[in-house]
Parts: sequence; C-alpha cells; structure tokens
Amino acid sequence: MKIRSNDELTAALSRIDALWGKEPGTPGGDELDALTQLVELYESEHFPFPAEHRGITAATKLL
Repeated sequence: MKIRSNDELTAALSRIDALWGKEPGTPGGDELDALTQLVELYESEHFPFPAEHRGITAATKLL
C-alpha cells in the first residue's frame, strides 16, 4: 500500500487520529504503525525539509 494523493493523506491522517492510543501488537496498534510509516514516507517525498531544518548544516559547520 502507498499513499498517492493529498486526499489519501488526509484519509490516512484521520484514521491515525481514530487509532491513536491503541496498544502496540494489537490489530489497531499494527494498523497505526503501518499508517504512520506510510504518512512519513509520503511527507518526506512531497514535503522535504531543507537541510538546515534537519540540523545537517549545523553539524557540518562543526567539522
């Protein structure tokens, strides 16, 4: 499964909200984990942060 659009992202975020707090290792917890990973992947591909927001430039200045 892959999130392919902003509409699918919105649906996934709504489902995450409904599943929030489910125990790990339960069906709901497993679904929450899977959806969270899919959202993170979609957001990293479509809304990347510049390097300075991730602390990369700060680390390279120390070198």
